[in-house]
Amino acid sequence: MQIVFKGPKYDIVLTGDRIEEIEREYKSVRNRIEKLIGKVPSEKPAKVTKTGVKSILLDFRSHGFFKKPRDLREIQHELAGRGYTKPVSSLTAPLLDLVRDGSLARKQEKRGKKTVWIYFTR
Repeated sequence: MQIVFKGPKYDIVLTGDRIEEIEREYKSVRNRIEKLIGKVPSEKPAKVTKTGVKSILLDFRSHGFFKKPRDLREIQHELAGRGYTKPVSSLTAPLLDLVRDGSLARKQEKRGKKTVWIYFTR
């Protein structure tokens, strides 16, 4: 009996009379290969990552969006224009994180009858 183990970097072909015998030989060969070339990468699927609001806002900053002071509604509108539908409530924490780490600045400004926070780069 012959079994081929297909790997990301190499294939292992083993023969034997019983599956248990082939399995033991496979483990032995794999251990020897790992010692020679390093740990064999796992064959788990890659993680799916999501783009968070904070990273999107940093991208906006790098493209100059915050050179002009922006309020929450303007930021939400820009997100929607780029395909990210987010409620205003999901923007406050990431914006505050960016203010705290120095990526953005903010100040209160009167707009119409409301006083709102505006966000900008210095």
